[in-house]
Amino acid sequence: MENTLIMLKPAKTSRAIVERLQRETVKALNTPEVRERIRGMGQEIIGSTPDEFAAKVKADLAKFARIVKQARIPLQD
Repeated sequence: MENTLIMLKPAKTSRAIVERLQRETVKALNTPEVRERIRGMGQEIIGSTPDEFAAKVKADLAKFARIVKQARIPLQD
């Protein structure tokens, strides 16, 4: 089972703020206390950059759009 922590922000947040949030989050996730607690829950820390996450979201949207189209799943309002 995959558990994912995703941090979202308003679309117009400045790049500098996004980069600082990412940097500070990585710093916190790399502290021994946080790593131990996450491992104790049977989880693993895998980080990515904002650009890597955006690319994954884009790829996932394209993949699921193909699945919906191939399965002829009707879109709902």
